[in-house]
Amino acid sequence: MRSIGIVLVVAAMLQAGADAASGDDEPAIRALLVLGGCCHDYQRQQILLTKGISERAPVAWTIAYDPDSSTGHPNPVYLTPGWSAGYDVVVHDECSADVTLKAFVDTILAPHRKGLPAVNLHCATHSYRVSGSDDWFAFTGLTTHSHGAQLPIELSFVDAANPILVGLSPWTTMREELYHNEKVWGTVTPLIRGRQGADDDLVAWTNDYQGTRVFSTTLGHNDETVRDARYLDLVARGLLWAVGKLDARHFHPPVILPNLALGKTATASSTQDDHAPEKAIDGNAATRWCASDGSVPQWWQCDLGAPADLGGVQITWEQSAVYRYLVKGSPDAEHWTTLADASASTVSEQVCEHAFSASGIRYLRIEVVQLEEGKWASIYEVEVHARQ
Repeated sequence: MRSIGIVLVVAAMLQAGADAASGDDEPAIRALLVLGGCCHDYQRQQILLTKGISERAPVAWTIAYDPDSSTGHPNPVYLTPGWSAGYDVVVHDECSADVTLKAFVDTILAPHRKGLPAVNLHCATHSYRVSGSDDWFAFTGLTTHSHGAQLPIELSFVDAANPILVGLSPWTTMREELYHNEKVWGTVTPLIRGRQGADDDLVAWTNDYQGTRVFSTTLGHNDETVRDARYLDLVARGLLWAVGKLDARHFHPPVILPNLALGKTATASSTQDDHAPEKAIDGNAATRWCASDGSVPQWWQCDLGAPADLGGVQITWEQSAVYRYLVKGSPDAEHWTTLADASASTVSEQVCEHAFSASGIRYLRIEVVQLEEGKWASIYEVEVHARQ
């Protein structure tokens, strides 16, 4: 039954990728996404990655998802003879640090040694640690065995003129793991560095692996990063570079709706220390508003400055948890209409999106009515979008 489920997902993704192909008869890029193993929400991230990249580039996906959550289980896709046949690129997103049989790793590397392009995401960069062999690290271009705590990472571009980074801008991630650089191989072209406290490490780069193009990034532990439009832009451009198709014909960034609340005035029912209400609309994913304690109800409110016709809101809470709340709108901060009702939610999410249609709204309020035990009303960012 597992193989049937995978086939159905692959068929859907292949059609989605084909539909996203450029406007002529050029076939979609055929990509194999390999993921599974320890410590990540791969079941969700496989959808976030494939959908997000195919919205930006003509990619048709085959997904090899291994639900085993250990670091020592080899992904079954590699056990199939000719496992890489028919693909233009392989995206490695597995967490397999304890798969250490050299012959097995050679099976993975063999097609890449013959020229098959690759993308390595997050945990894939420190997998396959074969004792006495650096073959996998020579492939990725970075030797790394450890990482820091889950904290925001401040990114900086090493070479903003690099084709992969053109049109992109540095940002500060939400909670992420900064992988420590033990060795950056001489075949590497650095792209992005990340700072987390006193630590400063390379987090995105390209590698010339025996003439094969390889793009890698250590970012991508949490769903909040993987669904971030900036991250998806980076990975999509890295994939296109790897297959030699990074150009305006193949890269089509989706329209990003402006945040009507960005930089506007905000107030709240209470505030903890320096976590002021306006920090939920400052565009910085590392700052947040937080209530003064864990009591409810609590509310956060912003003034858009003028009445607007709204189409939805995105709320990034401090944690992945069950938050129960109402989103309300008002023309005058006195008469309120409920725009979205999550007061009975059972979903544990950090990023919550609500679509609605409302006219003449100047004030938007989030009223928190119930919280999980030990949680507080606390929001990293609120995005308010106009009706399209």
